[in-house]
Amino acid sequence: MKLITICGYSLTGKTTVAETLIRALKAQGYSVGSVKDIHFEDFALDVSGSNTDKHRQAGSELVTARGKNETDILYPKQLSMQKILAFYTQDFVVVEGYRELHAAKILTAEKREDLAELLDDNVIAISGKIAQEITEYQGIPVINCLENADALLALVLEKTYSYLPNAQLISKQAVSLKIDGKDIDISLLMQQKIKHAVTAILQELNIDQSGEALTLSLKKE
Repeated sequence: MKLITICGYSLTGKTTVAETLIRALKAQGYSVGSVKDIHFEDFALDVSGSNTDKHRQAGSELVTARGKNETDILYPKQLSMQKILAFYTQDFVVVEGYRELHAAKILTAEKREDLAELLDDNVIAISGKIAQEITEYQGIPVINCLENADALLALVLEKTYSYLPNAQLISKQAVSLKIDGKDIDISLLMQQKIKHAVTAILQELNIDQSGEALTLSLKKE
């Protein structure tokens, strides 16, 4: 499963980008899930006074509403993103509105000042309303998703990586790369991709990962 996050302030085009990307991935034959992080404090799907609400008010800690065409499991608290993602088995999960994931990220914005505040090493593209005004920002492509969904899809396919639920998030310079003794500068996103790939190999080999450091050496044949 691979993750792509879409982040930006309200009314900058996040949902439009999410919809476009989901359709593009589905058109390529991928299975897709999504998560919408909602910041409205009073948000709730359940209606006060409904039968399920009465169950919860009576003390039920987990309520499920099972209908003919839909099943809703109602948690009376905010779950961590890790617990939420544990429910997903799709090829891709599009996460809208949650900034804290160290995953490939698409920023949406209305003006340049917003980009300066939100930009980090995980950003692979910029879209949303600002894509009507500029085509590049600090070397990062700005893509109008409604006019060029294929370009956005190509970046996502190239730059996203597998989500490993037990992998720890990394900080800057947690992964280093040297070629013939020379340090190579790599972005946080690329560090995360390398760490995920190596972690997956170690898990498959059932190798203890409790050590503080790991050295991997590759030589040309």
